[in-house]
Amino acid sequence: MNTPTRLAAALALLCTAAWTGPAAADDFPSQPIQLYVAFAPGGGADINARIVARKASEILGRSIVVVNRGGAGGIVAAKLAAAARPDGYTLLQVTITHAIAEGVYTGLPYRLLADFAPVAATGSTRYMLAVNGKVPANDVRQFIDYAKSAAHPVTSGTSGNNGPTDLATKLFARSAGIEIQGIPYKGANEAVTDLVAGRVDMSFIVLPAAMPLIKAGQIKALGVTGLQRSALAPDFPTVDESGLKGFEASTWFGIVAPAGTPDPVLDKLHDAFARALQDPDTQKQLIQGGIEAEPRSRQAFAGFLKGEVDRWTRIVDETGVPKQILN
Repeated sequence: MNTPTRLAAALALLCTAAWTGPAAADDFPSQPIQLYVAFAPGGGADINARIVARKASEILGRSIVVVNRGGAGGIVAAKLAAAARPDGYTLLQVTITHAIAEGVYTGLPYRLLADFAPVAATGSTRYMLAVNGKVPANDVRQFIDYAKSAAHPVTSGTSGNNGPTDLATKLFARSAGIEIQGIPYKGANEAVTDLVAGRVDMSFIVLPAAMPLIKAGQIKALGVTGLQRSALAPDFPTVDESGLKGFEASTWFGIVAPAGTPDPVLDKLHDAFARALQDPDTQKQLIQGGIEAEPRSRQAFAGFLKGEVDRWTRIVDETGVPKQILN
């Protein structure tokens, strides 16, 4: 092929790309979208994903299919999503667990901030710092004083080593200047069962699970972990306002796409999820599931993700959590 012919062919390719790019974005989506969720059906992450995806599907006019891919603390689902084509048809629900993984693991098969593009924040669930009925404390300050005077370290039931409630416990101990012995369980339900039975002193429990037990008098509530009071428990003070300034640890949810997904596609996806969160019926379903809607712009969500990765990496380092190497 001579030089003029090569030049003509190159120009034709460029013109084709310029023509088909916007058209592809305008036509998006033309097929169902997969949304990877890194946890089993029925949990808070799954509930959030299905409620929001249902309404976003209606807005987009195409199904968003939730695909549960648990394993390795969220790493399995994230690896699958990171390797997908950046065309908007594969999404990943990210949670606090993915931010924590950045600080805990070395050799991750992806990087949250580099390999994904933020789409939308979709909600959060705060924890209640609760103690069993035998602990002589009715607020955060009393509990800290009790822990400092106790003959042995107080115990905290967590849902597993290096998980959100384990790190919340470590953060609380460091912030309060007390010693806490974390007792890891296979899941949150087992930790809550032993808290009610008095076999552990305290635990951080997601609000939907904590509120019925508090109302039944089976555990005592000391404080909510957000910086502002929760709409799910407006009468309960935060740990921050109870004297431990700046303490915050909440489970949050959001949607990302593989890096390189075109901005027009990301904008269309963001618009669909943002409108879903504004829908009164969707908000009602989320609240019933113990989740508070927290819409953010794409830019604000990007800043939030970076802040969470930086924050939890710092907490992991400061609390002495050993790094885990992935092969």
